[in-house]
Amino acid sequence: MALPGKLDVLAEEMRLLTSSLAVVVTIFLPEFIALNEVRSVVMSPYDTRIAPDQRPALTLPLKDEFNKEFGQVDIYTMGGEALDAPTEQIAHMFVGTSAFTISQMRDLQSSFAPDQIFRQMVEMAHEGIWMLDRTNKVTYLNQAMADMLGYDRTDLIGGHAFAVFTADDSEVSRKIMEAGLVGKLGPREISMRRKDGSLLWCHLSASQVLDEAGELQGHLGVVVDITKRKNVEDALRGKQAALETALDVNSNIIDSAFDVVCVIDVIGRIVSVSRRVRDAFGYEPDDLVGLHFRDFLRPECVEGTEALMNEVRLGREPPKPFDFEIMAKDGHPVEVSGSLSWNGRHQLLFVFMHDMTEQRELEARLRQAQRLEAVGQLTGGVAHDFNNLLTVILGNAEALSDKLGDNQGLKALADMTRKAAERGADLTNRLLSFARKQALEPKPADVNALVANMDGMMRRMIDDDIEIEFRPNPSIARALVDASQLEAAILNIAVNARDAMPSGGRFCISTASAYLDADNADLPVEVKSGAYVLISLRDSGAGMDTATLARVFEPFFTTKPVGVGSGLGLSMVYGFVRQSGGHITIESASGHGTSVNLYLPVCVNAVAEDASPVPEPEAVEPGHELILLVEDNELVRSFVESQLESLGYRVISVENGNKALDVLREEKNIDLLFTDVVMPGGLNGRQLAEEARKLRSNIKVLFTSGYSEDAIIHDGRLDEGVQLLSKPYKRRDLADKVRLVLEAGEKV
Repeated sequence: MALPGKLDVLAEEMRLLTSSLAVVVTIFLPEFIALNEVRSVVMSPYDTRIAPDQRPALTLPLKDEFNKEFGQVDIYTMGGEALDAPTEQIAHMFVGTSAFTISQMRDLQSSFAPDQIFRQMVEMAHEGIWMLDRTNKVTYLNQAMADMLGYDRTDLIGGHAFAVFTADDSEVSRKIMEAGLVGKLGPREISMRRKDGSLLWCHLSASQVLDEAGELQGHLGVVVDITKRKNVEDALRGKQAALETALDVNSNIIDSAFDVVCVIDVIGRIVSVSRRVRDAFGYEPDDLVGLHFRDFLRPECVEGTEALMNEVRLGREPPKPFDFEIMAKDGHPVEVSGSLSWNGRHQLLFVFMHDMTEQRELEARLRQAQRLEAVGQLTGGVAHDFNNLLTVILGNAEALSDKLGDNQGLKALADMTRKAAERGADLTNRLLSFARKQALEPKPADVNALVANMDGMMRRMIDDDIEIEFRPNPSIARALVDASQLEAAILNIAVNARDAMPSGGRFCISTASAYLDADNADLPVEVKSGAYVLISLRDSGAGMDTATLARVFEPFFTTKPVGVGSGLGLSMVYGFVRQSGGHITIESASGHGTSVNLYLPVCVNAVAEDASPVPEPEAVEPGHELILLVEDNELVRSFVESQLESLGYRVISVENGNKALDVLREEKNIDLLFTDVVMPGGLNGRQLAEEARKLRSNIKVLFTSGYSEDAIIHDGRLDEGVQLLSKPYKRRDLADKVRLVLEAGEKV
């Protein structure tokens, strides 16, 4: 290959070699062919210095065509690391080409002037090269230098070099030259002004040119255009500044967000995170910046979460909120719902994370409430049918017992049947209480007096080795509650406490004022905010574990041996308190006892009921009035009809509301409508009573039911003025209630 072509190859190999960042090439020649004063040449377009004691990464000899060494090439890297294979291959090619070129130049030295050879090499360079004299006037520059500045070479030769420098760099360069530091400080970044006024950013490498006596003759400079790189850096800095400004402006908004907001860059590093992360996951925001987002994901969630993030980065439609788990600072996983937003301008991904712990707890409580509600509906329906049957069984057992007289054997069987029916009635009442379908009659009650009057009853039920303590708060308000049902609830809890302390212990009842706030996460939505009367019942017994505590209000659930308990005690208390418009909580732990808290609604501006025992009623006189009996169950209808007739009343009985209206249209002397509430045929008991009032405005009405429907009960209590006889009932209860209604005359 001819020398000019070989020089092109040499220039290209040099460009490839020095284009690798932090690669410096030093060529050492004992007798430099074109410029004897220069013994070595450092070639690098980068601001890189070689430490005095730094060893080259690679040293290769320069050999002529006779394989004789005439110089060497040292190649350095910034960190002193070895060259990679491709770069080392280029280095060998470069050294081979350099050796051939220099050898050829030696051969041509006799026919070409050194300056001419030097100029040929310089003119082929892609970098700008110029020569300055001792007064810093330009004596030579190559075409690349002229093109960089936008001048003709003739415009610059003879002119002062500093004329194209910016003011600041001109002053710095002048001081460096005056100090004799040219070539000793390494390459530096400067700015020049082009002919059109635009700015040229470049790396300037310079060295002194000395004569044989060592006197300064001028300077040699090599200039590399870095304007494009500077523009990119300035743009990046501008974007970074804009990003920081945007983050600063939005930091207050992000920090005030209820969710945790995490900003991550394109490689997944956390750029910013809101202060909410401290409360949600336990981390300090500053501790997370710079770390990778995946490090805080539960391992099982990494792949899926990063796949979604990549989808968003690619500009595809953002996914709907998705669930994943974050590892909190203490090591436990926290389930979160995440949503993503991609900011293409700043190449940032915003991750919004909502802690789902509270919501999952609420969902679990809702499922529990729905399950209890479903069980309540079922048990209420069962109780309705059982109460119809028990009404007949209980009434007939009483009638048999009365008629058998001296026949003690048969009378004992009748009494046993009656007691079994009463036991069945108690169970169905508990079921209705749990289902919140019992007929409550709440009235203002002095809770302190009510509990105090129960002292003797509880002491008879609880063993002597259990200490009972009552701590009343005298300043509490009156509660609006069905006193008899409250007594039953307290007794149920006392029995449970007794069973939890077989070896003795302490049972404490205290009262206090309380306020329930709807913002409390443990408060069901149907419980209203406001003031309540609190009854706390605490025992020092065995307590319950978490699994037992979660099911404690379920009907028929019990930890007692088979046959010892029905599992309806606490479920009855739960239903009664909730139907009363109150709230109930229970706290317990194995080996640390149990505390049951009853929150009862406060009664305002009402006189409390006397909590003293109610005296036994006097005997009821026989009746003579005409009663219209409406009952769809044939057995119950026949039984009640016979019971009323035995009490002296005249009775017309029908099975549904429509037939009752037919009777009312024909018979003008009916004194009492005694009707079941739940009936088929299109009319329930309440609707029948309203139609009857249209026909007979002064007719008296008594309802009966084994399952309290919303027809006569609202907000957990009987409608005002409504009289109800709940099934099953005894003959005396029937007689008393019928007489009471006939003499008082209630309104529907």
